[in-house]
Amino acid sequence: MKRILLTLAICATVLTLATSCKKCVKCSYTFTPYGSTVDSTVTVAQECGRKEDRTAYENTVRADAALVGGVVTCDN
Repeated sequence: MKRILLTLAICATVLTLATSCKKCVKCSYTFTPYGSTVDSTVTVAQECGRKEDRTAYENTVRADAALVGGVVTCDN
């Protein structure tokens, strides 16, 4: 009986750790195209994973937005 309970406890722990939340970030930027009076928004696919990967993603989006004079918004 103890062995069964121990096995169930281990399985529950492994499942909990395996399905834990991933940290993700999703960014978009808004800019006004040349000759237009209407703002355009570009939404970039989200990035999940390590902090370094998410930071690199944000920096790339910020660089892209800077090329067109856009304003960046990122949601974690």
